Amino acid sequence: SKVYNIEIIAETETGILSGISSDYTVVQINSTEYDVSDLLVNRYLNDSSLAPMIDDKITAYFNAEGKIVEISSSGTVSNTTYGYIYACGPTNSRNETITLKMFTGDGRFVSAKVNAKVKIDGTPYTYESTLTGDGPTVMTKLAKGQLIEYTLNASGLINNVLTADATKTDTTKYLVPFATSATGAYSSSAKTVGSKVTLNASTKVMFVPTDISDEDEYALKKHDGLKNGATYTYSAYDCTETGVANIILIHGYTASATDAVVAIVDTISNAADAYKLNAYVDGALASPMYTDDSDNDCLDGFKRGDVIKLIFDASGKIKDAKLVFSATSVPAEQATVAQMTHSSRNPSASIDENDYRYFSAGTDYDEITAEYLTIFGTAQARDNERVLVSLFDIDATTDTDGNTVYSLDDTELFPVTFSSTTKFYVIDTTVSYTSPSRLTNGSLNNIAGFASAKSGANRIFAYSKEGKTQFVIILIEEPASN
Repeated sequence: SKVYNIEIIAETETGILSGISSDYTVVQINSTEYDVSDLLVNRYLNDSSLAPMIDDKITAYFNAEGKIVEISSSGTVSNTTYGYIYACGPTNSRNETITLKMFTGDGRFVSAKVNAKVKIDGTPYTYESTLTGDGPTVMTKLAKGQLIEYTLNASGLINNVLTADATKTDTTKYLVPFATSATGAYSSSAKTVGSKVTLNASTKVMFVPTDISDEDEYALKKHDGLKNGATYTYSAYDCTETGVANIILIHGYTASATDAVVAIVDTISNAADAYKLNAYVDGALASPMYTDDSDNDCLDGFKRGDVIKLIFDASGKIKDAKLVFSATSVPAEQATVAQMTHSSRNPSASIDENDYRYFSAGTDYDEITAEYLTIFGTAQARDNERVLVSLFDIDATTDTDGNTVYSLDDTELFPVTFSSTTKFYVIDTTVSYTSPSRLTNGSLNNIAGFASAKSGANRIFAYSKEGKTQFVIILIEEPASN
């Protein structure tokens, strides 16, 4: 036969656990002391991991004698979140408190102190300094390079942590990895990385640099931030049984080298503590983008219709911008020299036929040395798949004042090929750059006015990435002849 102990719940009390005795016989809720029933005391003595932690938000249940017979804990006032630790150490020279520096699952950099009583993977630890008690153990378990899932108590201190441990299988006590430091290609159609891991719209994709202390090189994205066909070294955690990851780390990432967006400026304005950019990306007006702060003047001088390359910080704010092409301020000869070369090459380098083949066919395309390629010239003929552009043979000489002078000779025709995804824009340079009508969406049919004379044809600017024409800008500079 079994013996059951039945307690009648007389009342409850909800608040912050401000204290608990070492023998679990007394607890403090909002600084008021309450006695604990023998049954609950014995449960905590048998398994201390069941006991609530200081600063937990709890609900205590009392029997008719006024003793606590049960405590339920929500554990935290803030939500649980992921954090990648890139620094761990004492807060001050007295080594009293452990502080973690983390890049979090919501794309922020935070410094958070570890509570003197903290539960790690279900086991409670207590320390008075990093050198005494459980201090060294906590420092080891929360070392840099570790992914954790953590909660904060009412005082903003870390009081509960799940660590990523490849040797464990209990998902209730550990952040169990599904794959660690694996290598595999990303498929945008299947939304998979490698053969095992699947991503969905909720998956957090955390890009971690080789130098984990470099805050500028972290990024947080969704699965569409990965490049189709590219191979990544990754670790996936918190996965479902079918391999859908809640979070995946992409190792060895460098944001400044690869995390860029090429956009066409529409408007730039002041916003609260930042600059606001409205721009066309992938054929549509994108959501507003902002600089990281009001002191960042990287957008100064850009005007409607300028093509710029944007570099973002880990939180998705603009930290740098570079001019790719401007119909307003870049003369044709300068654009030819500067824009028809690989982005990594010297802008004043001469252009040879090898550059042309990268643009059209994409053969031998090297995305490391040729992240993008552009072309600027005069349209001479077109069909539904391409336009023939006259290129300039460039002969650079120096005048008597020491300025570089370019001699242009329209002799070579080059085919710019299109696809169903190529976007078209029209810039009317006869209209002020402050007017919305200066930059509009266009189509292939806007390329017109073909003639043997340069003045009777549209000039176009085309941007190619990975051997494919991403977009074409058609310049209206004077009435075209039919």
